[in-house]
Amino acid sequence: MQISSSYFSKLTISKTSLTMKNYTIHFLIITIVSALLGFTGLEFPGDSAVRVICLFAGIALMISCLDAVIVIRKKRRNNKSSGFKN
Repeated sequence: MQISSSYFSKLTISKTSLTMKNYTIHFLIITIVSALLGFTGLEFPGDSAVRVICLFAGIALMISCLDAVIVIRKKRRNNKSSGFKN
């Protein structure tokens, strides 16, 4: 029994997108908290580390949001194409 490679790619995409969608709110909270701590003008020994955390959390937030949008568009496209076949 041979399974096509497209089956595995679809399985991987849906599994990854679920993971990224689940972490979007976490990245948002980390970004907001670290931005408030790092960029409000407070000076403490770890302020540069908090700014770096804010940068990485912001990038992860953008990636997770884009991933969610891409998955939604793929689902809509698949639903439209399956509707025309019937």
